[in-house]
Amino acid sequence: MVKSIGKILSRTRRQQSEVESEKSKKASTQAARAEASPKAKARAKAKVPQEAAAARGSRGKKGSVEAKGAAKAKSKLKLAKAGAKAAPVALRRAAELRASSAGELVEELKSLRHEMLVLRFTKAQGGLEDSSRIRKVRRAVARTKTILSNLPSAENR
Repeated sequence: MVKSIGKILSRTRRQQSEVESEKSKKASTQAARAEASPKAKARAKAKVPQEAAAARGSRGKKGSVEAKGAAKAKSKLKLAKAGAKAAPVALRRAAELRASSAGELVEELKSLRHEMLVLRFTKAQGGLEDSSRIRKVRRAVARTKTILSNLPSAENR
């Protein structure tokens, strides 16, 4: 009887170890499958910090998210530098605008819109010193467009 109990215990221990080894095999195969899947690879790539990629000097793939983000930042920086070099457009009163020609008004409108673009980018980067300038330029654009629309057309002359 004691021998049979010993055999039973050894058999259950053996079975437990076999079950544990099977579980570990399954876990390792699942991990291997997960590592091989494209989604897992993408998640692993996303975990790499951008600073490490920059330290390596890699630019990433052409269509990757990092490359697109870097391109956007680069273009914003260029635009901000271009805006910093250009002097702000002098805001003109309505009477001065009415006295100018349609061509001058169109050029004025283009320069105001460009300044508005530069102001928005510098605000987004946190480098805007005079935030009221955005409001002034926006109103100057509206004023110029209003006067431009009220000009008599070339057909009526």
